[in-house]
Amino acid sequence: MKILIILFICGLIDVTMTTECVVSPNNINLGLYGRVCQSSTFPIIPRPGPEKGVDGISETNNTISPCVITNLESQPWFTLDLEESYFIGLVRLVLRTDDCWDCMNDVQIQIGDSPDRNNPVCATVTNVSRSKPLLSFFCNGMQGRYVTLIHAGHSGIISFCEVKVYQQLPGQQP
Repeated sequence: MKILIILFICGLIDVTMTTECVVSPNNINLGLYGRVCQSSTFPIIPRPGPEKGVDGISETNNTISPCVITNLESQPWFTLDLEESYFIGLVRLVLRTDDCWDCMNDVQIQIGDSPDRNNPVCATVTNVSRSKPLLSFFCNGMQGRYVTLIHAGHSGIISFCEVKVYQQLPGQQP
């Protein structure tokens, strides 16, 4: 019953972005256990490598705790390899609130079993706000091993503080 209420409140009818929903305590962040890589790493100290995106730290200020930052380039990407395929129910992004807080506008969240960054799109990040750095995207049980954040088809920078990926648990409705 609690799940149905949460689904109703969050409007989980199709792929939805919200900042209000709660994750079930029985569900774990799969991102903490995956492998990560990215198209490039911006050359500053401390190094803002891909591991910063799944370190469990949700600090939104890069000067306090380093976040993921790629170079400005054509179609930059960040990929989380979950090492096996899951039915993904929810992807949460913790965005930066300092510089580059809007770098993730128009970034696609792709989920699938192909490592080539050409998987189906769960959602596209839009309407980024410095005052609301936690974004939630419902992927309705999309199946995949790879979760990729990509500026598909254009140049940009990938920069965020944390990505959290939760599987769709049995009995949860998309």
